[in-house]
Amino acid sequence: MRKLLVIALSSTLLVTALPANAAIKAGSSCPSVGAKKISGDKEFTCIKSGSKSVWNKGKIVVTAKKANKDAIPTVTSTPASSGTAITYKFSKITFDSAALKFGGNLSLKFNLVTNDPEPKAPYCILDMVINPFEATLSDGTTSNGNWSCSAPIPDMPLETNPSGNYTVQLLAVSRSSGQIIEERKEVVILKSATSSPTKQVSDKPISPGAFCTPAGATGKSSKGVDYTCKTSDTDSRNRWRQ
Repeated sequence: MRKLLVIALSSTLLVTALPANAAIKAGSSCPSVGAKKISGDKEFTCIKSGSKSVWNKGKIVVTAKKANKDAIPTVTSTPASSGTAITYKFSKITFDSAALKFGGNLSLKFNLVTNDPEPKAPYCILDMVINPFEATLSDGTTSNGNWSCSAPIPDMPLETNPSGNYTVQLLAVSRSSGQIIEERKEVVILKSATSSPTKQVSDKPISPGAFCTPAGATGKSSKGVDYTCKTSDTDSRNRWRQ
């Protein structure tokens, strides 16, 4: 009798020593019908099977995992440009070629389109002859309009030693990021004599239309008419011309 009692106590101690979170197996006995318990990645429910209460096959439980901040993609954006580049576009340029000469007149017309939020009047220049001066708006707006320039051309260039070639230019001035930006457009080149246009070649009467030298020299015909030694639009050779 004592031996049987020792065995019974040993069995009791063994059951008691089982961990509370021991893995559940489907079909094993459970405490009461309807009871639920999670084991591993499944949730088991105690059901009635015949005369016994057993754990069913269980169903997989999806548990929320702690978000990993390192796994969250970082979205970066490139900031938009602080502003579009300012442009000035000159077009439809016309000029009076007959008047474009020393002692003549600079007469110029053109169209100007710009995206400058604060457009300024463009300038006209005859390099080393006429300093920059503002064009006049004929029609349209300062952002998209037609302009004109008109100014008398001196008899002589500003430089001491004339080079003979002087460029007519259009100039637009804008300000971007604190910097002044100039945009120039060459229109045409004014060609002139490389020596003094008042030099007298000879006291003798000249022959109109005859070849002469140097360019820019002056003389009188037998009838007392003034002539200048120069080229023409159709002839690059120096002749006595009015």
